[in-house]
Amino acid sequence: MASSARFPSLTAEEMQDILDLKDSKSTKDSTKYATTVLRDFLSSKGKPENFEDFPTPELDEQLSNFYLEARTKAGKLYKKTSLTSIRFGINRHLQVKNHRTDIINGDDFIKSRNSFKAVVKLLKREGKASIEHHVDMPPEDLRKLYAYFSDSSSPKRLLEKVFFEIVYYLCRRGREGLRELTPAHFGVKEDSSGLKYVYQKIDQLQKNHQDDDEMGNSGRMYEVPGKSNMRSIIILGLKINYFRKRDKK
Repeated sequence: MASSARFPSLTAEEMQDILDLKDSKSTKDSTKYATTVLRDFLSSKGKPENFEDFPTPELDEQLSNFYLEARTKAGKLYKKTSLTSIRFGINRHLQVKNHRTDIINGDDFIKSRNSFKAVVKLLKREGKASIEHHVDMPPEDLRKLYAYFSDSSSPKRLLEKVFFEIVYYLCRRGREGLRELTPAHFGVKEDSSGLKYVYQKIDQLQKNHQDDDEMGNSGRMYEVPGKSNMRSIIILGLKINYFRKRDKK
């Protein structure tokens, strides 16, 4: 920052640097893709591509047509998740351009909103509205992993075990941000039956989850009577110290 004063005067570049942190690279890429698809659609219909400058009624009309007629390059209907992502990307782009436009909830976009809802119903009927979840890890694979982790003399395997248990039990969105975690991110509570569990009490900003979330992650790592799978949290500090030492080499 330019100054340590209570109310510093930031340069335009410093302000932009802060604003750029709002969206991850994947979000920016998603926004760019959404606007490209809409511009391609408008061009194919002989319409100007600068939809940002359309009067609100014209934008509502063209969005309505777009939702109804949008297809992939293979000529197939988009999945519901893909079309929803495109819609959000267009909305983000308009708002970044200093528009007060809200094509998702705005009262001036009733026609396009109804068209979107109609397309979603069609996609459900076509079986393109389902969400593809990752399958659960089979018990035999879990046993193989813990057999691999059982060599406690290997620092590498100890670190891998920490990574795995945090991701698996605390329902994290992949491996992103694991190196930034500290013991302060976690807490220990008891459930109604008296069993203790570890939970992540401080959420992180991740590439697909950029907004602040006071609820944190919903996963729990329960204690196992006679065992201590919660030691992963205890040795988290060792993991971080290890990385710091390794990076300085």
